[in-house]
Amino acid sequence: MSEHKKKKLLKKLKSQFSGTEREGKKTISPLVHVGFLLLMMFGGIFYLVEVNATSTQGFQIRSLQNQVEQLESIQKELEFRQADVSSLNALQEKSTELNLVAVERVESIDGSGPLALSR
Repeated sequence: MSEHKKKKLLKKLKSQFSGTEREGKKTISPLVHVGFLLLMMFGGIFYLVEVNATSTQGFQIRSLQNQVEQLESIQKELEFRQADVSSLNALQEKSTELNLVAVERVESIDGSGPLALSR
């Protein structure tokens, strides 16, 4: 292959990948257009996948926060019940220590009858 043909082939290959000059302006090769289009498509798909994943994680976090709030309210209720039961148990234990007797019959006084009040 002659030197002239080699230069012509090399020039043709360069023009295919880097663009050609038309009317004094350099144009971009169709391969560059296709490459840029593919890059934009992959970038768009990647963006959509990431936005979707982030939004899904946001919903999961919100669901877990609701569960935490429910569990905290249940825990508070159980703490109140435990305090109530332990206070009753403590009163029963203290009453046996002090030799107190349980009341069996309660009578109340009716204040509408003949009662005298002394001062």
